[in-house]
Amino acid sequence: MAQRRMFSLKVIDTDLFLDMPLSTQALYFHLSMRADDDGFIGNHKKIMRMIGSSDDDMKILVAKQLIIPFETGVCVIKHWRVHNYIQKDRYNPTFYKAEKALLVANDNIYEKAERMDTKCIHDVSKTETQVRLGQDRLELGQVRLETELEIEQHIDKKRVIDVVSIFFPQLDKKNTQSIINTFNKINKDIYYLIEKLLIVYDSNNTTNITGYIIKALKEDYPIRFETSLDKLILVWEDELFSKQDDLTIRKRLDYYKYKYRQEKLNRGE
Repeated sequence: MAQRRMFSLKVIDTDLFLDMPLSTQALYFHLSMRADDDGFIGNHKKIMRMIGSSDDDMKILVAKQLIIPFETGVCVIKHWRVHNYIQKDRYNPTFYKAEKALLVANDNIYEKAERMDTKCIHDVSKTETQVRLGQDRLELGQVRLETELEIEQHIDKKRVIDVVSIFFPQLDKKNTQSIINTFNKINKDIYYLIEKLLIVYDSNNTTNITGYIIKALKEDYPIRFETSLDKLILVWEDELFSKQDDLTIRKRLDYYKYKYRQEKLNRGE
């Protein structure tokens, strides 16, 4: 992640921005400074605690449509591409591909896909900067029919091998494929796989990793949480802040946020 960010007067010199409380403006600048190269932030609560911002500051940024929030707790700077131009050789794609797949860019301004007229949509992956390295394409019909969670699962299932490799890079291709074959037969979502990988990862089992993972997948080993999920999320957000390149922490947080979201849905919240 870059150590320098830019800000455009087209955004911060407007009455809409300058009329906000100074604490809200400060939060915007801090979020923008810590966003990844696509403008996404996965630890906004951590940043708010660091600078003493209130929930009202974040609500104002969302209400003013300067920040776009997602169900996963991730948010993105709406005018990120207005502020920043990142050269292709310095660009690092966002970790939050599921959230990015829900966005389109019109005149370099992010919007949720369902809010846009499809006639004026430019795929985020095809902006003028030409920094997108993958082939993540936004299928607008699918966005209208699927929930955010379903889209997230649909995208991640294509990267099952990568998920296994994040937690257990020492496994060779044959062992990894055995895990993938078992997972495909079970027909579960990506979070089921992450849950079982976490169980084995936290067990520090080094004798028969592949066998343990396969057994956990087949027999549906459960994770037993020692504390509430919201507290776990805060703890691991703090951990990620100091170890931003640790993909195992990112995946763990992704899973905890998913479970927390599911709990809220089950409670009807």
